[in-house]
Amino acid sequence: MTPREYRALPIDGGKEFVEGWFYQYHPTKVFIIIGKEHPADLCTSLSHIRGDFIEVLPETVGQYIGIKDKGDVKIWEGDIARSVWQVDHKTKIVGQVRYYSVYALHSFMNSYGDMVSPCWNECEVIGNIHDDPQLLEVQA
Repeated sequence: MTPREYRALPIDGGKEFVEGWFYQYHPTKVFIIIGKEHPADLCTSLSHIRGDFIEVLPETVGQYIGIKDKGDVKIWEGDIARSVWQVDHKTKIVGQVRYYSVYALHSFMNSYGDMVSPCWNECEVIGNIHDDPQLLEVQA
């Protein structure tokens, strides 16, 4: 399995997400490691890792889901996206990108709390839950 990047907002109040590799030092100390290579053996030793450790807000951590939207923008957990419903390919939906471990898939959670599977190739990232939560209140 190919490791995927994570992103999060820095604890220092920065408004820009930092992207890199996830590392949790302690339940309250979470870092994104910014470097060129994935630190494959993070669990064994930190002494050899090259990169900057940026402490981040744990509640803002989201994983890159491995695909991009129709505008070639990376899709991350916590993004808010617009798409069309898979059933009729006409009804527009807006939802939060989330991972569902029961199904081992990424999907949408709409403003009503319903899980909806979007057509990813027609998906458009329009914001994220940290900067634009009000977008979940508005239907496409």
